[in-house]
Amino acid sequence: MRTLLSSLQARLLNFLGYKLPFDRHDWYVDRCGRTVHYVIDFYAGQPVHPAQPAPVFIDVRPAVESIEAIVDRTRLQMRWVNSGRWRTEQHINRNPAAELTNQTQKTN
Repeated sequence: MRTLLSSLQARLLNFLGYKLPFDRHDWYVDRCGRTVHYVIDFYAGQPVHPAQPAPVFIDVRPAVESIEAIVDRTRLQMRWVNSGRWRTEQHINRNPAAELTNQTQKTN
């Protein structure tokens, strides 16, 4: 039943092997006199350390209901790609101490 309530993007990611979001919200926002529908999916992450709480990842995007929404989503995605932030985000959960240990073991 949860699959029927999930967004198309969440169902596609689930088909590719990712978990479904644990919650979904639909917000309607007034953007300069124009009402825009946003889809918000909440995903549970895995804690980096057992003592830490599990992170929550939030995916917010305009609902694909019009050409303007598709343009907005594409423009935001291109802005993120051009910013270069995706290069650093892949290293957020890395463990520098473990990497240093692995490098010293390889040289010895």
